[in-house]
Amino acid sequence: LKKKGYCHNDGYLTNKEINFIDAIAKEASQDAFNKNYSNSYLDIEKIEGSIKIKHLSNHFKEVKRFSSDNFFTFMSFIFNLNYFPPVEIFNFSSDGTKNDYNLNGKCIENIASHPHRDLKPGFKHYLKAVILLDNVNENNGPTKLIPNTSNMIDFGDKIDFTRETADKLINEKSLKDFSGKKGDMIIFDSSNIHWASNLNSGNRKLLWLYF
Repeated sequence: LKKKGYCHNDGYLTNKEINFIDAIAKEASQDAFNKNYSNSYLDIEKIEGSIKIKHLSNHFKEVKRFSSDNFFTFMSFIFNLNYFPPVEIFNFSSDGTKNDYNLNGKCIENIASHPHRDLKPGFKHYLKAVILLDNVNENNGPTKLIPNTSNMIDFGDKIDFTRETADKLINEKSLKDFSGKKGDMIIFDSSNIHWASNLNSGNRKLLWLYF
């Protein structure tokens, strides 16, 4: 993680764990659609063909137990020199062939599709983990990351970048995409430039953890 800015862990979640998270996400999206949750519990971002459900553990104790396991607690402590429970975010995007999670239409551009950096006030880095709840490949919109861009002085505290700037950097630095198999987890330093690539076909289902 220190050398490359990311670390890929194969098969972190079992199918049972994935099904557990999926069931909770479907319940959350259905109840949010029926307006059973107030905004104080869940933060939902929705565009055509894509949905993000944030702060799952605010309403689901089971998710809080999951995200507070020993590994995540240790990782948060090493990174923050204190324990801060991660923010859990479920993300689903579809090409329109599936109408799960009360979605309509086709996702053309994923949420957070513009190149950007995440900069946390008072911290040098911002650690994230993304767990693949579906197989992810070039067709269904993997997250892209340009390694070794977190300490580029020219950018200073700049957060957002044009696609042209990102393309120029890709020519100079290797581009990493977070493709992988269902259950894999990628931990990365999101102060490196990254973005969600476009979904061309299929579906993409992810669980994000923000530390």
